[in-house]
Formats: sequence, structure tokens, C-alpha cells
Amino acid sequence: MKANTLLIISLVMCGAAIAFGQAAPNLATPTTAGVSLPTAPTVAAVVAPSPGKELYGFGWPDWFRDLAHPSKMEISPQGGELSLVYWGESPADLEVQRVEVNILSTLDSHQYAIEGNIRYTKVAPGSYLEMWSYFAPEKPGDAPTAYVTRTLADNGLMARLEGDGGDFNTTSYPAMFRRFQIPFDFNNAKTHLQEVILKLHLAGGYGTNLQFDNVKFVQYPNGYFPASVASVSTLSPVAIPPPPSKPVSDGAELFSEGQSLMNLTADNAWSSFDAVEGQPDVMKPRVIGRTHLWEISYPPVTEGAFAVVGEIRYDNVGDGFLEASCGWTPVNEPNRFTLISTFRADQFQGPFGRLNGTSGWRTFWLPCGPIPIDPQVASAPVKLKSLDIDLALAGKGSVYLRNVKLVQCPGGFPKSWTPPGVVMPNPQIQYPSPPPILSSAQNSASIDRKSFLAGVATTCIALLLGGGIIYISRYWQRRHHERELRRIASFDS
Repeated sequence: MKANTLLIISLVMCGAAIAFGQAAPNLATPTTAGVSLPTAPTVAAVVAPSPGKELYGFGWPDWFRDLAHPSKMEISPQGGELSLVYWGESPADLEVQRVEVNILSTLDSHQYAIEGNIRYTKVAPGSYLEMWSYFAPEKPGDAPTAYVTRTLADNGLMARLEGDGGDFNTTSYPAMFRRFQIPFDFNNAKTHLQEVILKLHLAGGYGTNLQFDNVKFVQYPNGYFPASVASVSTLSPVAIPPPPSKPVSDGAELFSEGQSLMNLTADNAWSSFDAVEGQPDVMKPRVIGRTHLWEISYPPVTEGAFAVVGEIRYDNVGDGFLEASCGWTPVNEPNRFTLISTFRADQFQGPFGRLNGTSGWRTFWLPCGPIPIDPQVASAPVKLKSLDIDLALAGKGSVYLRNVKLVQCPGGFPKSWTPPGVVMPNPQIQYPSPPPILSSAQNSASIDRKSFLAGVATTCIALLLGGGIIYISRYWQRRHHERELRRIASFDS
């Protein structure tokens, strides 16, 4: 019995030693940690008067500076902020932002307002903000009915713009701004609301400096605003002014010089997309941290430079970015190794800009080519095995995509794709690393998952073999004992 016990103990200790020898920490093996997104800095938000419900946060993408605007006016869009300087002396009007019907259709009350923060210097007397509300015509062929609300009060949230407001000499937020609010009540409207436009009227000025921040379209419960607050005047039916056209360098037509290889849609996506009512071409990914949007096996790329291009907009998002990763294998040895090239759109502006705050539709593109060279065999051809598109986002918010496609440019990327002053970064290339050379001390404490499992398996096999030997030994001992008893019994008889 003692011999059997000692045999079991020795087998267990042997297997454990094997497992531990293969299962201790490998101090020289690097680990790839997940990307930790930086969190947007926390600032003291200007809270809308309760019980308002924000339906839309205004944003100004980079291309806003290229839209038609008054001469001698310099525009500086910065995501959730819009700054301008006016050097003219004559009156000037600027369309600041508009709210489309897809947002207006979510209203479930008949009172709303555009509100936000503003600061300014050297504003000529007689300047103001105004909100135009357009309602569908009552009869086919008629023009929409327009209502306007202007900030013409002497003080308060609807005070006129005049002289200086806010403080450009402090960095204290929100003390640097003054609040404004432009309300409207369409309780007596006969048709549905089609469009709401925020405009700025400057009566003149030279060196006028003005900045908008945190501007929102907010819904309020019925009866929240008294009728006297809105100061609304009804105008004759007028046509809704056409929206400012984007510059050619921002629309999907920008990529007409490239050869379209395939469209990336919700049908061939890796993750799930939510439908956007009334906009079948718009995709809303369900973003949770880092989300895998598309995974394409053996994309149809044949030559030259190639890229993933499209349009994106986002509302109230934390810091984030789009990323494309390409997996490459040698043509003749597809199982030898994989080369990875990665591009991350995390610049501060332009088509390679990161996601932050709120933005209207803007173009993005992720340059994935040209095709790299096998570093282990000079000039050895490689082929594209996989293409992955990821979206990483810190915090909450909504992201929308449309017109996403894979394109290739045999002659290289056209210069017109990159705005002036923006430099296109190269994709990051990762080559497979050779096995690390470990010291004797490190070898005595090496680990990886496979070695650990192999050690456990070896221990189990050793225990099974040891148990089998003990069982067979006991079986033959019992047989021998029974034979001896029968022999003694025969002598007695």
C-alpha cells in the first residue's frame, strides 16, 4: 500500500514539475495590449434650462470655411465651435446652421428653441441672431410659410448683439461666453415643419470677432414659453433658401478619379447597423468601445494604391477614430507569415481627422496602399488576404456613415484628394518578429498558453498511466491471492 501511494505521489509531482516548467512567466515575450482611447477632457457644461430636451447639437466641419460667405469675412470651424472675423463696414448676413426635417420630425411638442453660447467684440449696433422656421405649403405649388424670431431684446437670453459680449481674455469655461436662446411656438401651424435655419446679421463693423460654442436645437414642453417671449412676426410665403453647396473636394464625387472596387454596406458588414428612418443610404453602427465594422477576405485589389473612402457625421461623441488594417501573405507561401499594414485616421483635421464632438457630413479616406514588399525575400510579391475596418470611440454618441467603398488608383492617389496644408501619413507596417533569444534564467521561467496546456495534458496522461499500472498491479495481486486460497482449500479437503 505504501509503495502504491509513493508511486502516485511521485507521478503527480513529476507531471506538476513538467507543467510548471512550461507554465511559468515568459518575461521576454512582449504582449500586445488593446488600444486605450484618451478620454475627452471634462469641462463644466452649460446646462440648458430645464426641462429642455436636446434633439441636435450643431457642428461645423472643416469644409464650412469654403462655403459661400460675405466678402471680408474669415471663417474658422472647429467641430463644436465656429469663429469668424469680419473686416467689412457694410451689413452682412451669414447662414450659421440649419436643422433638417429628419431632426424636426422627432419633435413631440410645438415649442422649441435654438440656444447656445456666444462671445463677441466690436459688433456694430443693430446686429442680431435670427431663427427662420419654414412650414410646408398649404397647397401644391405654393411656397412654404416662413416665421422669424430675432434677438432684439435689451437684455437676457434674447438680447441683441452690440459692442462686446462674453470675455475673450479668460479661459474660464463657461464664464467666457454669454448665453442666447431663440424660441418659437408653432401651435397654430397648419402644416408640418420643414426646416429651421439659424442666421447671423451684422449691421457693419471693422474687426468684428465672434465665436459660437455648444449650440443646440432643444425641444421644450408645451406651455413652457409664454406667447410674449417669442416676438414672432409672420411673413408672406417665401421659398426656403437652398442649402450652401459643399466644395467639390468634400463630396463623394471627390473620389471619381479612383476605380471603385466594391461598396461597403450594412449587408456585407461584420457588425450590426441600425437603420435611419427616411435615409436608406445612411448606416448607423452600434458602437461599443472598439467596433469591428467590416472584414473582407481577399479584397479585389490588383495594383497601385488603394483606400477605403466615404462620408461620416457624428453627434456628441467622445474621442475616436476610424482604422483600416490589411493582412498580407506571400503569393507563393501563403502560410509562411502575415504582414500587417495599419492606417488610423487620428489627425486633428481634414479627411484623416479624428472624431470628436459633433460634425456634419464630411469626407474620410483611409489610404491602405501601395502594396508592400516581402521583407524576407527582396521584391517578392505579396497579395492582400484581408481588410478590416474598425471604429473606436470613447464614451457615448452617434456615428453615421454613407457612400463607403473600396477604391484603387493604379497611378497613385490624386493630389486633389488631400486638402492644402494636410499631409497624408503613411500606413504603419508590422513584420513578424523572430522567436526571442532567452537567457538561462528566462528559460527557467518561460510561459505561453500552449506550453501551459501541454504541461497540463502531460500531467493528466502521467496520472492515467500511473493509475492504470496500479490498477493492473492490484488486479494480478488479487488473482494471485485467490489462487493461493483455492490451493490451501484443496489441501484441507
